[in-house]
Amino acid sequence: MLIRLDYADGSQRLVDVDTQMAVRNWDANGNFWVPIQQEASALTAIDVVVERPQSQAVFQRATLSGFGEASARNYSRIMLYMLICGTLLVPIVYDLLFFRVLRARFLFWHLAMTAGTLLYVLFNSGLIIVVMPEIPNLLRYAGIFVAMSLTILGLVKFSLQVLEENLASRRLRRVLEWSALANLLFAILIAFDIEFLRIRVIDLYLLSVLPLLAGMVVVLASALLRQSRAAAFLTAACSGLIIAGTAQVFASLGLFGMAELIDEAIYVALVILVVGTSAGVGDRFLIIKGERDRARLTAKKLGAMANSDGMTGLLNRRAFDQNRRLSAGHALLLCDIDRFKSINDTYGHQRGDAVLCHAARAIEGVIAARGDGQVFRVGGEEFAVLFKAATPADMRAFAEAVRAAIEVSADAASAYDMPDITISIGGVLGEGQLMHVAFADADGALYRAKEGGRNRCEFAEL
Repeated sequence: MLIRLDYADGSQRLVDVDTQMAVRNWDANGNFWVPIQQEASALTAIDVVVERPQSQAVFQRATLSGFGEASARNYSRIMLYMLICGTLLVPIVYDLLFFRVLRARFLFWHLAMTAGTLLYVLFNSGLIIVVMPEIPNLLRYAGIFVAMSLTILGLVKFSLQVLEENLASRRLRRVLEWSALANLLFAILIAFDIEFLRIRVIDLYLLSVLPLLAGMVVVLASALLRQSRAAAFLTAACSGLIIAGTAQVFASLGLFGMAELIDEAIYVALVILVVGTSAGVGDRFLIIKGERDRARLTAKKLGAMANSDGMTGLLNRRAFDQNRRLSAGHALLLCDIDRFKSINDTYGHQRGDAVLCHAARAIEGVIAARGDGQVFRVGGEEFAVLFKAATPADMRAFAEAVRAAIEVSADAASAYDMPDITISIGGVLGEGQLMHVAFADADGALYRAKEGGRNRCEFAEL
């Protein structure tokens, strides 16, 4: 860029503005300033020649101001933009922490939207020069558009995924997604600085924003009419950006004058967008977490039902078969109610069911008194008990306690018309053998107990 200064006495002065001056004299609104030296004679005219301008805004945004006024405004803006950048870092951390817990795609797109917003503030405000002093002007300029396109793409994808299903038609979803991708493509073309597209691509970029904004209005309005909870958060978050973005597009297309107020409104709208959608992320996270917790509870209940005997409430054969080995220091008892078929035939099946439940409670009472062990119903009137037993004597003592508990409890329940019941028990001590081998040994011992007169305990020889 070349500037010619004309003074009242007819003298002229040329100022050659190179890349180093643009970096050295950057302004906190994405612009840069050129010092105009005061001469004895009054300044009468300023002529500016810009080599290969990127857009009309280069001329529309040029202003004259005093050094003191400009310095004060520049300082206050730097502080404001740094505060905005710090504010935007919080939702990024927020998203990363949530993403560790819930790998949902809407969290990824919210993170992309927030990161794009942060990059936009860095590039558009000029703060990127502090971080990267050697960044080329073209890259910094194109970065503004690419960052905004990433923000828009993230917003569209986030909105479509966080809204409840069927609130946006498939056609409208495709229009929004393809428009966002086209907008990003135009932003990338700006970075390539293609000569015949140099001015036109900016207009194409701006025009591609309009269907996106219109589509978002349609989606949010439709979702609000259906009383969508997520749409309420999105509408509050997006309204400012839709209004300010539309004004910015029309102003950049020359429909009305550019105003700094629009620039500042964009920053405010972006902060509201990120903070508002972060509240929506938290709400959506709690809803999904609640749904998953309920699903896990249901799965746990179904699993418990699948592993439980419906009548006695004990663990069933399915649960017992999950034990692959009978480890050392443990023992297995197989307990079978004596003459149970006769009880069913004499007293009826309801009384037989009561006998099974009574025996289950008696065995559970022995386990509770001992402090460890599990009891399973593995057949019609057959129960299995797994418990800790370091020695054969421990196993025998526990088996005898179970046998005696059944016999005594039947006597105590005689007032409730409970038939006399006894139980035969076969046991085996664990040595790390496969459970089906231990089961066969205990079953053989149970058979001997039945053959030996019932109401007794027998044990497998090891």
